[in-house]
Amino acid sequence: MIVGIPKEIKSYENRVAITPAGVVLLTESGHQVLVEQEAGSGSGFSNEEYKSAGAHIVENAKDVWQSRI
Repeated sequence: MIVGIPKEIKSYENRVAITPAGVVLLTESGHQVLVEQEAGSGSGFSNEEYKSAGAHIVENAKDVWQSRI
């Protein structure tokens, strides 16, 4: 399964749908995870942390929903 994580677009909203630790669990179970760049920045998670956890960083929300890796 491909799991897509877009960046929150509401003003003053800093939550993200999954942490890097959650990405590890999904990827260890065989899933692919796409995270929009800077999706976790408001919650203190960097793109690099998501990449290290096994996610693929994509440029924008459109890529989250249309990418096939």
